[in-house]
Amino acid sequence: MTTLQQPDGSFTADTESTVKHMLDHFAPEDNEANDSAEHRLIRKLTKEPMDTGDDKPFTQEEVASVIKKLKSKKAPGEDGLTGEIISHVFRSFPSFMTEVYNKCLRDGCFPKQWKKSSIVPIIKQGKEEARDASKYRSISLLSVAGKVLDKLMIDRILHHVHSNAGLNSNQYGFMPQRGTVEAAMAVKGIVGENLK
Repeated sequence: MTTLQQPDGSFTADTESTVKHMLDHFAPEDNEANDSAEHRLIRKLTKEPMDTGDDKPFTQEEVASVIKKLKSKKAPGEDGLTGEIISHVFRSFPSFMTEVYNKCLRDGCFPKQWKKSSIVPIIKQGKEEARDASKYRSISLLSVAGKVLDKLMIDRILHHVHSNAGLNSNQYGFMPQRGTVEAAMAVKGIVGENLK
C-alpha cells in the first residue's frame, strides 16, 4: 500500500493514516447534524413500528431457492462463511435455517453481524500511479447469511410489486429480462412509428 495525498495536499505518513484516509473516503461519517429535512423524516420513519399485517413465513422452498443460487466460489464476508458452507448447513438443517430467517422476518430484524463488511480496496485500471484515494475501488465482502435474508426480502417485495402492477410498463432498469437492450428497442420502435 502506498501513501496517499489528502485533501489538504499533505500525504499519509504510515499504514494506519493511509487506511484511515481510505476509510474516510469510502465510508464518510454519517452525521445526523448534516441531514436535510427529507433525511430527518426518513430516519424518523425507520424508527416507527410498521402498521401492516404480518408477512407469511418463508417456506423451506423459498429459502432453498435462494441458497441454491449462491455462488460457491465468491469470497466470504467477515464471518468466513462461504456460499458452499451455507448450502451444506441448509441441506443438513433446513428447518432450523428456515426458522432463523423467519425469526428475522417476524421481529423485523436484520442482524447487525450480517451488516458488517470487509472492505477490500482494488486499484482501478489506469490509475496505478495516482496518489489519491479515488484510485481505489472498494469491494465490500458481505456475510452470505445476510445476502440470503436480503434476497428473500427482495423476492417478496418484487412479487408484491409485480402482482399489484406497482411499476410503470416503461420501467426497464433493475427488472428481470428487461434491460438497456429492450429499452433501446422500445425507443427504436417509437421513433420508427413516428417517422412513418
